[in-house]
Amino acid sequence: MTLHDDELAFWPQYTAVIILDMGELKLGHHPPDAEEPWWGEYLSQYKQTLRHVRGARVLDIGCGQGYGSRFLFDNGAVEVVGVDFNSADILKAQEHHGREGVAFVVEDAKKLSFADGSFDVITCFQLFESTVSTDQVLAQIARLLNPQGIAIISTVNRKRFSQLTEAPAEPNHMQEFDHSELKRLLKIHFNTFDLQGLFCTRLSGTNLLSTESTALEFLRQQFESRVPWGLKNSLTRKIFGVSYYPDENEYVLRSMGVDEAPLFFATCRK
Repeated sequence: MTLHDDELAFWPQYTAVIILDMGELKLGHHPPDAEEPWWGEYLSQYKQTLRHVRGARVLDIGCGQGYGSRFLFDNGAVEVVGVDFNSADILKAQEHHGREGVAFVVEDAKKLSFADGSFDVITCFQLFESTVSTDQVLAQIARLLNPQGIAIISTVNRKRFSQLTEAPAEPNHMQEFDHSELKRLLKIHFNTFDLQGLFCTRLSGTNLLSTESTALEFLRQQFESRVPWGLKNSLTRKIFGVSYYPDENEYVLRSMGVDEAPLFFATCRK
């Protein structure tokens, strides 16, 4: 993979991150969002997808500002189309990640404009929480996959996020599913699917700073609540050798205990 000049110019203040996977360079600069608590989980979903995208035409539904779409292209996809309903995000994606082979389009996931069977791989990560039309989105995914295609879908586990409330506990979530509910939905649209859970191998940097001392615990709480996210990551990297928040390499897929997973991860075929 080659680091592009525009990428270096856009994030000059961030250190280049090099990750070796199967002997190949696969990731250049982390953008500013890389210091957010959710970044590791976000990127880990795209990383889990890499074994399916080499030589593939990929549709990334709910692409946001396009970093994941570009990541798939830089790691073997021959073409990636990122779609999102948010026009502001698509403009940013086009500006920073658009290039030959990577396109970004404003589209409604319920009624996508592409022809039947247009894509080898379709990714749709954590979009279901933001729509009440999941069945329509799944019908579009199934329609757009070619006969040998693979859809890779993720969504949060309602049992973990909102088990004590009737409606989603997260104010930005319109709906969530538990394990059995998601399986029923997937069975309607796909002949086969492998539903796994995405688990983090550690909870957070608080594990690094845990203590039984009352005074030190007070300091830990102050660190947790007052220090900016990016600075937490920098400090714990220097002291402990790891970031405060888990990175993309600290997430694994498991079939065991999937109904307890924070995030469901389904690989589906027509």
